[in-house]
Amino acid sequence: LWYEWLSRHGGLDEMRMRASSLLPGLALLALFPWLLRRWLDPGERLTLLGLMAVSPFLIYYARFARPYSLLALLVSASLPLAWFWWYERRRVYGLAWCFCLVLAAWINPVSLSLTAAPVVWFGADALRRAGARDFRPVARLAILGVAAVTGVVALLWAPVGPPVGSQARYDAGRDSYKFYGASGSFTAELPASGFESPNVSTG
Repeated sequence: LWYEWLSRHGGLDEMRMRASSLLPGLALLALFPWLLRRWLDPGERLTLLGLMAVSPFLIYYARFARPYSLLALLVSASLPLAWFWWYERRRVYGLAWCFCLVLAAWINPVSLSLTAAPVVWFGADALRRAGARDFRPVARLAILGVAAVTGVVALLWAPVGPPVGSQARYDAGRDSYKFYGASGSFTAELPASGFESPNVSTG
């Protein structure tokens, strides 16, 4: 979907495709050691930065035209953000954690096993406090949980359809519809199943 958006806004070329992986990789080098500032001193953060900079996997992800580099950034950032939100009680960290969780799940739902893992620890802590009649942690976790689930469901289950305002042309050889914009440029191709006839217009 990201490459589709790029193709419609300025065109899709090799430079843009590579930048989509390189920039998240550079952001990971800058952001992750900074997020660990509470636990690592400056020398340790510098050592971590150096190790990450020569990591074969991270180098590969930053050069590969796939969303793995962005996924590594989102998953890595989500864990310390969750900790800051729970223990420092700053809403901005909760929003950032929720954003990372939802976007990572959209890229790869398996990432929820990591980005949502803090919920287990926080849930146990919230229940312990609820036993002492402090229900505020439970409410905080429930509100953020509803927001995260809503975002994940909205992205993962959003209906996929042809671009609005496009015209469809049936391709008998491929048994599919090709959609063209007002300028005649190709925008999308969808299988014929689900359409009643070749005379389809989404305008």
